[in-house]
Amino acid sequence: IMLAVEKEDERQKKDIRLLHQCMEGLPKKCKEVFVRGKVRGLNYNEISEELGISVKTVEGHIGRAYRLLKECMGQYK
Repeated sequence: IMLAVEKEDERQKKDIRLLHQCMEGLPKKCKEVFVRGKVRGLNYNEISEELGISVKTVEGHIGRAYRLLKECMGQYK
């Protein structure tokens, strides 16, 4: 049983490393918005105010980031 847990731990660590690698490949503004929202936990209004962009633009960057990250990570699965 311990072996299964260790295998899962290794897989999760690999996935996290891959996610970070894929995040590095995001376009600059897209990454900036994504990190503020998903890493720092800011809401769309807060991101909009900090960066001086509309909430719609924030939504667009977040959506694009998810799409690009999914594509990137899918290449390695």
